[in-house]
Order: sequence, then structure tokens, then C-alpha cells
Amino acid sequence: MMSDSNLPNVTIAIPAFNEEAFIEDTIKIFQQSAYPNIIEILIADGRSTDRTAAIVRRISEADPRVKLVDNPDKIQSAGLNRLIAQAKGELFLRADAHCEYAADYVEASVQAHHESGALNVGGPQRFVARNNVQAYIANAVDNIFGSGGARYRDKEYTGFADTVFLGCYRTDVLKRLKGYLVDNVTNEDAELNIRLEKEQRNAVYISPDIRVWYYPRGDFLSLFKQYVRYGKGRCLTVFRHSAAMSFRGSTPFLTIFTLLIILITLLLSGHVLFSAGLAAAILLIVFTTVIQTVTKNRKRINSEIWRGPPGQAPGWLKQVFGTFFVIVTINLAHFLGYGWQILRFLAGKKSW
Repeated sequence: MMSDSNLPNVTIAIPAFNEEAFIEDTIKIFQQSAYPNIIEILIADGRSTDRTAAIVRRISEADPRVKLVDNPDKIQSAGLNRLIAQAKGELFLRADAHCEYAADYVEASVQAHHESGALNVGGPQRFVARNNVQAYIANAVDNIFGSGGARYRDKEYTGFADTVFLGCYRTDVLKRLKGYLVDNVTNEDAELNIRLEKEQRNAVYISPDIRVWYYPRGDFLSLFKQYVRYGKGRCLTVFRHSAAMSFRGSTPFLTIFTLLIILITLLLSGHVLFSAGLAAAILLIVFTTVIQTVTKNRKRINSEIWRGPPGQAPGWLKQVFGTFFVIVTINLAHFLGYGWQILRFLAGKKSW
């Protein structure tokens, strides 16, 4: 680690909306950090209808580093831009209220900046679960059909990548780039990282020493809506940065679209049985990989991922079918969101 005299000042930035159940614990994590140069903890509240703002105000009375920032636009990207405008730290560490952070999270982020020379650093996205659906999602993101091979989902990967989870940025660069694009209600971080790569080659760096655990959506409907928004956001990013965008960002849409064209063509040409057999074979391949993933993760679910009542993690068979359903849900939702945004482009609407 660098000597104390060389440690950069850090701004902690937390966008929030209706987070009364989590916001106080999240703020405390950074208040109690041993890192000596956290100069401010900024919370952009998107006009919450619960007690989120009141909780932040109460905490700020005892700790002047904690400041509430109004976000009338409500969306994350707009809230983060308001925090960037106010940030005084040399580094801008983005945090999420739905996460657990290692005690040395800030130190590890600063160290990764120092060693890599990157403009943005972060750790892999680790998942934790309080209920069965969250456990299924934790399995799904370890499956190739659930993660798409994203490096920031690989808990062992160290090195440069196209994006990271959350992220710790150089504040001066964020201000120069004018922060996040508010058109991207989701996928705003990936879009920003593309612009960072245009500023500097190898701008984004992943270190497994930066440890954070994310609580995903707790039910299938919320998960479906989330991935519809992801599909829309990814489409906007691809159209805006087509030359810089990796093929991975379009893979769910292109794969499902191609398969649908093949199946429809077979049906229209009278090959009903062959069409049904092809669809069944594809689902069987996905199901087989799910069995492998759940079997590999069985011990981790119980010992590392599960945060619900002791001994009540879902059994192996539930995890297999639940994980399979999660993978189908997120890919279908992503496809629908991406396709809907393409239709909007064709209609001349180039924003969200």
C-alpha cells in the first residue's frame, strides 16, 4: 500500500431511491473504514417516498462528511452526475445500497488505481442471497448462458476489461467527460467505460482484491423488468458506440433472433417435428449446463452465498429448475428490451 502521505482523497457516491432498509448500514460501512482520506460520503436521493432522506439527514448531523443531494430526475445516471459535480475527492468511488463491502474495500480500490494506472477500477460482481430467487440468480451468473462470459463476473480474473461492477474513478476525468449519459437509464456504467477507453487505452481494471457482494432482485417479475431495461440500455450503447462495442453486448438479442428466424422458417416450410426437436435440443443444452453449474456451486450456496435463515437454502433440485428459469427469464427479457429499442430507433426515437 502507498504511504499515508501519498494517499488520494476519496469521495464515496451513493445513488439511492427508497432504500430505508439498507442506506444506514451502507453509510456506516464507509464511516467505519480505516482508510484515512474519505473526505465526503454523498447520497443522491431520487425523491424517495420512504424514510431514506430522513435517515441520511440524521446521520449527517453527527458526521459532516455525510451529505444529502437532491436528485429530482430520480434515475441513477442523473443522480451520479449531481454527485460528480459536487465531488471534491481525487477519486470517485461509486457504491450501491444493495451491497455488502469488505472492510478494506476503499483501500483495495485505491491500491488498484496506484498499481494499474487505470481511470476506473473495480472488483468482480459477487452475489449473495436472502431468498431462493436470489440464490438461483447467484447460480445463473456463474453459467455461460447467464453471464455471457463477462470478465467482471469472473471472481478469479485480474486485469484490464471492458467494464467493472460499480467502479472507482478519477474524478477529474469524470468531470471532463461530463459524467454519465442520462439517456442510458441502465447500462450507463458500460457506456461511460467505453468513453474512458477512448481517453486512455487499458482504462478499466478488475482486481479480485476489491471485494463487494450484491443482493440481486428477489422475485422473477422484478428480475424480468430489470433485464428489459438492461436490454434497452445495451441497445442504446451499441448504437451510440457501434465501433467500440464488443459483440457480447448484442449476443442475447442476436442469438434469440437468429433462432426464432430458423424456427419460424422451419415451421412455415412444414418441418414441424424438426423445428420442435431443434428447440428441445437447445433447451436441453442449456439445462445440462445448469445442472453442471448448480452441482459445482452447491457448497458455495450454503457456505458463502446464502444470507437467509440458517439451513433453509434451496435444495439441489430446486436450484436446478430455479436457475434454469432465471436464465430463460433474463435472456428473454433482454431480447424484448433490446428489440423494443430497435423498433424505437426505426421510428426515429433515439433516446430512452
